[in-house]
Parts: sequence; structure tokens; C-alpha cells
Amino acid sequence: MISLPDSINLDELKLLEVYEEYDGPRLFSCMNADGQLFLSLWVDDESDKDIWLYLPISKQRLKDIKSNKIDLREAFLNAEGGHEYLVITPFFKGEAYSKKVTCRSLDDKLLPESGEYLERRALTKAELIAQVAGEAQVRKVDAEKIINALMKIVTNALKKDGRLALAGFGSFALAQRKARKGRNPKTGESIKIPATRVVKFKPGKTLKVVGE
Repeated sequence: MISLPDSINLDELKLLEVYEEYDGPRLFSCMNADGQLFLSLWVDDESDKDIWLYLPISKQRLKDIKSNKIDLREAFLNAEGGHEYLVITPFFKGEAYSKKVTCRSLDDKLLPESGEYLERRALTKAELIAQVAGEAQVRKVDAEKIINALMKIVTNALKKDGRLALAGFGSFALAQRKARKGRNPKTGESIKIPATRVVKFKPGKTLKVVGE
């Protein structure tokens, strides 16, 4: 069992591997000065802060997660020591801080969905074209034209109206992320993250049913 202090020194963490990146690393492994490994996951942002989970983890456990033997929900819900860290990073005032929490006390909305794995391979455009061609029984060259047309329609609709809804499937919408303070996981230094516009997707009824 991993023995844990009540908090962690965020300035002593060394970034090892980044598995997901969006406005900076969002899912990564790191190590503290004592050699303790952590799997770090960005779980939410509010108007004034980012919320993270830092999971103390053994080399073997991380290896199992990287080989997709354990999904991310299971990893964070059943930590080896029964505890992990909730880390709060204020955007503007104050320093980042952490507190030790029990896995079972975590709000379910902070945990990854079941079936989410660390090593996820995205479907390539070529594979998507091949699948569309097969489903629609059209030539690949025509499937590619359809996909390119759809991407153009979605992009133009977002530029013009800021939103596009596809009944049953879901809706795309532009959202403004405010400028905020962050932390460079490589150096621990505080950094300014500029305001940016991002596209958010909300699944419709059909996709929600698939995920159940």
C-alpha cells in the first residue's frame, strides 16, 4: 500500500509523459522528488479555477493502465492506497493547493467515464473515409467529398452562428474560455493562458443511448 502525506508539493513534480493535451497537458504522468509516480487528470474548470486529480501510482499499475488492462475510471476509483489528491489551480488570485481525499468520496462527475482508456487511438481520416464508403456503398473518393463537405458546413455554421445542432446526434457550439493562470507541469512555474475560443460538443439522445 502507498503511504501518502496530506498534500503534495506541486513545485517538485517532474513531467514524464503527456497522454492528452488541450491548452496544455490535460492527462499526464509525473514524479515528485521522492520518486513517487502520479497520473494527473484535468477534470473540470470553473469560473475561477481548474480542478485536477493526482493519482499516486506504482510503476506496475501505470504499466497496466498504459496497456489498457485497467480503464481510467477504475484507476481513479480504486487507487492502490485508497487515496489520491484533489488539486485546485486558481486562475487569478492565490497559489495552487492540494488535499488528500478518499477515492470513494469523489463526486462521480469528476471521474472518467467507464471504458475510457489511457492509450486511445483516434480514428484516422482515411479509416473514416473507408467506413463511410462501406456503410453508404459509395466509392472512397465520393465518401471523402461527403466528409469534406460536412466538415466545411460545420465550420461555416460555427463561424456564422456560433452553433450547429444535429437532431439526435448532438450540437456543436463555440464557447469562450477566459484568460487564466495555469502551471507549467515541467517547471512548476505559474503561466498566463490567454483567452481563446473553443468548440464544445454536447451529445444528443442517440449518442447518449450508445454510451449507456
